[in-house]
This record gives sequence, structure tokens and C-alpha cells, in this order.
Amino acid sequence: LEFRRVLFRSHENFEEFYIISGELLDTSNQITKIYKKNQYIIYEPNTIHSSFSKNGCLILVISKGKNIISKL
Repeated sequence: LEFRRVLFRSHENFEEFYIISGELLDTSNQITKIYKKNQYIIYEPNTIHSSFSKNGCLILVISKGKNIISKL
């Protein structure tokens, strides 16, 4: 099974995730956390992070403003 990590990025404003199904792995500050169904996550503005899923997931993402790709 192949999976791809989303590039490290940050956002001008808050970014919110709601995990509808599956699980999402998200790395921020060199720490990877696993988020599962029915979890709600809020990232502060300018938080640098990268997300991926090994087995797939369905998420709702709410974000305003620009995504800023990081050169990590």
C-alpha cells in the first residue's frame, strides 16, 4: 500500500480538522500524533505540520487564508 505525506505547511489562520472515519497521522514539532474517528483538532495560526493516512481517512477541514508550504 502506497501513501503520501502532505508537504509541511502552515496557515495564516486557525485550521480545524474533524475525523469522520479512519485515522489521520499528523506531524508537528517532530511529534506525530494519531487522530481517530470523531476527534476534532484545532491548529493555531502559523503552526507547521504535515498529514498523512496509512489506511485512508475521511476528514472535514476548515481553513481560511493561504497555505504556506514550508521548506523542511
